[in-house]
Amino acid sequence: MEVYFSGTIERIIFENPSNFYRILLLDIEDTDAEDFDDFEIIVTGTMADVIEGEDYTFWGQIVQHSKYGEQLQISRYERAKPTSKGLVKYFSSSHFKGIGLKTAQKIVDSYGDNTIDEILEHPEKLEGISGLSAKNREAFLSTLRLNYGTEMVLA
Repeated sequence: MEVYFSGTIERIIFENPSNFYRILLLDIEDTDAEDFDDFEIIVTGTMADVIEGEDYTFWGQIVQHSKYGEQLQISRYERAKPTSKGLVKYFSSSHFKGIGLKTAQKIVDSYGDNTIDEILEHPEKLEGISGLSAKNREAFLSTLRLNYGTEMVLA
């Protein structure tokens, strides 16, 4: 039986970039799984670039792992609208070389609501961000387009 779990990604435990397989810890806010009374669950499966600290809903089957106990093996997932704090953390992560916390905050402040969609629609605004070189800007856009496209396909 398919169940869902909604919550915040507490931590990415494992990720394989070659096949997008990830294992993560989810702080549960809501679920329709009967008799599940824990406040967190291990989530496993194929996922695009998920962001720690952001809210997602995952659908799948609860499976019993012989060593690690109950886990959710996902069939699909959906990200809630990212928060500005989560986006700053994401943009300043190892996924985006040359982007630190200050530059990431400037990007989020510049684009406001729907930051990722706005960046993809109006990448020229990135030229006005101090501390973001042309090389880093192109790498940032390229990585963002790749991750966003992959996420749309996998989700």
